[in-house]
Amino acid sequence: MAKFRMQILVWTWSAVYCLGQTAPAGPQFAAATVKPSNTVDNSSSYNTNNGRVTVRNMTLKQLIGAAYSVKDFQISGGPGWMEADRFSIDAVAEAKSTQKELAGMMQSLLGARFQLAIRRESRPFSGYAMVVAKGGMKIQPVEGEGSSMNTNNGKLRTKHASMDRLADWVARQVGRPVVNETGVEGGFDFTLEWVPERGPRTDSSEAPSGPSLFTALTEQVGVRLESKKVPIEVLVIERAEKPAEN
Repeated sequence: MAKFRMQILVWTWSAVYCLGQTAPAGPQFAAATVKPSNTVDNSSSYNTNNGRVTVRNMTLKQLIGAAYSVKDFQISGGPGWMEADRFSIDAVAEAKSTQKELAGMMQSLLGARFQLAIRRESRPFSGYAMVVAKGGMKIQPVEGEGSSMNTNNGKLRTKHASMDRLADWVARQVGRPVVNETGVEGGFDFTLEWVPERGPRTDSSEAPSGPSLFTALTEQVGVRLESKKVPIEVLVIERAEKPAEN
């Protein structure tokens, strides 16, 4: 009877993970903690270095975007708390891992801890191509390992970030797909400052002065955005659950 009961439990666990893409079949972190974030502001970070991923104050929707290399507009459906509740994650691989391997581990972690199930669709979107501006690049590549991008109130600080990763970040800011067509290789350390777009003002104070994101990218980084229509992959969320406490 005990053997029969164990077979039922194993089958039940397998059946749950067969729905959508929740099965942690890819590479796994050696250790990982997932905790609700108590930070009161909206600043967030996703840092990788030498087989470790450190996440601070990110929503599940943002985590899906980072793990699957998709933007906010490429994620459809899911419960409302996906865009409201925030989490912090500390995860360590068994050995030094590539960015691609760490992304696979994070996908497995989201499947196991958030019971995430998705399906993929292709949809056309109006977006941008990111190209080198007429005046050329304003920044130079640097040596280093790991990569980080931290955003807070109109300021982006990067460490060893590629142009592909910058294009991904820009896409999240403008709400449209951005394809990196700069042809520029390497990682870059730089700080980008701009004035975020805001809704209609409800007081008589003056709007803050400074460059728009489009202008800042050209003047401070040396890239510009050209309109372009591209087909993109969309992740449709079929299921997501809040994680149990560690």
